[in-house]
Amino acid sequence: MTPKQAAAYLAGMIDGEGSITMVRKQVRTVVIVNTDIDLIDACAECYDTLGISYHRYQRRYSGQNPKWADKHILQVYGQGNIERIYELVPIRSKAKRATLEAMMGSWRKPQPTKEELERLYVGQGWSYKQLMEHFNIRSAATVSRLMRSYGIEPRVYSPGLAAAIRWQKVKGIAAPATEELQRMYASHSIEELARHYSVSTSTIHKWLVLNDIPRRKPSGRK
Repeated sequence: MTPKQAAAYLAGMIDGEGSITMVRKQVRTVVIVNTDIDLIDACAECYDTLGISYHRYQRRYSGQNPKWADKHILQVYGQGNIERIYELVPIRSKAKRATLEAMMGSWRKPQPTKEELERLYVGQGWSYKQLMEHFNIRSAATVSRLMRSYGIEPRVYSPGLAAAIRWQKVKGIAAPATEELQRMYASHSIEELARHYSVSTSTIHKWLVLNDIPRRKPSGRK
């Protein structure tokens, strides 16, 4: 079987007997289900021809009821495998093609910029896990590599900083960017900042802690 023939055969099977699923942008699978083991064998051969890995298993129903047939299942998952299906298999179903397009779009999300990482990690205290979920990054090591390439220093853990981050998450209040807060605090009092951002003075205190901005001494105190 040639790769072109394999791709055409799989397209027909996925259009007719397959399902393409993306659940909350986390679970992505292409599944072919059939009671005819010969059809599943043929699909497996097609996947092998195209270099696409798959998981094969069987659901047994005949033991529950003699009239029920067992189902044979081929499941494909993983970005590399599903990208090959997208590139090589000419699926004609508009709905299934649209789901594949959505998968590709979620995987090919642009790399975060330095400004975005500084705003979220430094300014708003996001964790590596939050950044991974938001930017669809697979590992914390990738986030760390991006941080180093942009010259962004990792936060040093402290009880005060951790408490400020937890408080901000609970309240759902996002602090301004560190640069903006530093600039505003250099020429305004905490009370003025509180009025400007429509928050309490204690919120401004927590933002200063979160962004590691040193507190000024009150005027008149030596």
